Formats: sequence, structure tokens, C-alpha cells
Amino acid sequence: MFSKIGHILHPILLGIFLAYLMEPVTFWFQNWYESHAAIFRKKPRFCRAAAVFSCFLFFFLVFLLGITLLSLNIAQYFKEVSWEGFVDKMNRAFLPLIDFFKRLGDGDSRYSTMLFSMAEGKLTSILKNLMESTLSIPSLVGQFFIGLIIALYLLIDKETFLSYGKKAGRRWFSPERRKMVRKIGKEFQIVFSGYLKGQAMDAFLMGCLLSAGLWLIGVPLGISIGILAGVGNLVPYLGPFVAY
Repeated sequence: MFSKIGHILHPILLGIFLAYLMEPVTFWFQNWYESHAAIFRKKPRFCRAAAVFSCFLFFFLVFLLGITLLSLNIAQYFKEVSWEGFVDKMNRAFLPLIDFFKRLGDGDSRYSTMLFSMAEGKLTSILKNLMESTLSIPSLVGQFFIGLIIALYLLIDKETFLSYGKKAGRRWFSPERRKMVRKIGKEFQIVFSGYLKGQAMDAFLMGCLLSAGLWLIGVPLGISIGILAGVGNLVPYLGPFVAY
């Protein structure tokens, strides 16, 4: 039961989070349209919809640019790699392991049987987890697109949802409680938005500086490493270690 509720709540919460992240960019586009075109000032709902679609297009182009840079960098690396040298390196890397198993087979069969059974169990567990992760990818992609659709509606009808929230607040809470909730909400908005801005700026600068630096000194896949390191810096504490 709880798993079904979780499957329902995941895209909804994701949509709310994505709408929160996209709202500053949408607000900037909305102000720009209103200040540069009279038709948008006369039709605020049309202006809001145009700003939302512009925001989605902006993030899509940023995502497309990152994927393009990664693909070009990886394709260039594999174009320049020497496959004969790569095969030789792999052979030299696996020779000690092959010799170890040969010596193990020449020794006591009990130990070799035990080690092979342990290795078989570990390999089966790894393949099972890999299969489960692979099968869950379509579900995750579907939840992400549902979250995007929810975020789209939340951004376009922002004022409508806010008016519903205010009506519910006036019905359920006293004026003192509403004042306290607004105060807590404003403080949360300041702190959380500042944190997100700092994380985004840190990731952007880290990705640009690492990509440029590794590319200048000739590190293979330098741009790809820099982009992945920048994305990894979005995750506090763990992200930088994983990225590096």
C-alpha cells in the first residue's frame, strides 16, 4: 500500500520541486516580456504561459548543450585512442588474475571450488541488481516526465494555486497563525533559495574551471570529467568525492 502511495507521490513532489526551481527563471522571462512587448502587458496569462515555455526551452537547451559537449568529447577520445595498445594494456592487466586462477586450479580443489562458488554468488547478485536497476529505468523516466507536466501546470496557473492556498488558509487558520506561517515561509524561501543559488553557482563554476583546466593541460576526456564534476557538486558532501 505504501509503495503504491509512494509511486503516486513521487511525480507530484518532483513536479512541485521542479516548479520551485524554475520559478525564478520564469519570473525573469515574464518581466522581460512585459517590459519589451505591449501585447504581453495586456494579456498577463498569455505572458505567463510564454515565460513558462521559454523557461522550459532554456533548460532543455542547456541540457542539450551539456549532452552535446559530452558526446563530442567522448567521440573525439575514442577516435584518437589506439585500440591495439588498449588491447595490450587489458591483456597485461588481466594476466596476473589468469595466472592466479591457474595456480589455484593446480592446488587444493576444495579451496578453488569454494572460491568459485563465492564468486558465482557475488556475480549472480550483481547481475540481479543490474537487471532490477535496468528494469526500473522506464518507470523513473515516466515519473520524471509526469513531474515535468505537473511543474508546467503549476507554473502556468501559479496565481490560481496561490489564491486557493490563501482561501484555505483563511478558512483553517486564525490571523495570528496565518501571520506566523507567512513569516516561516518567507524565512524558508530566503534560506533555501540562497542555498540553491549557491549550489548552482558552485557547480557551474566548478564545471567550467575544471573543463577548461583539464582541456588546456591535455587530459583525456577533460571536458567530460569537468561537466560530470560540476553536476556532482550539486550533491552536498558526497557529490564532489564521487565526481573527482
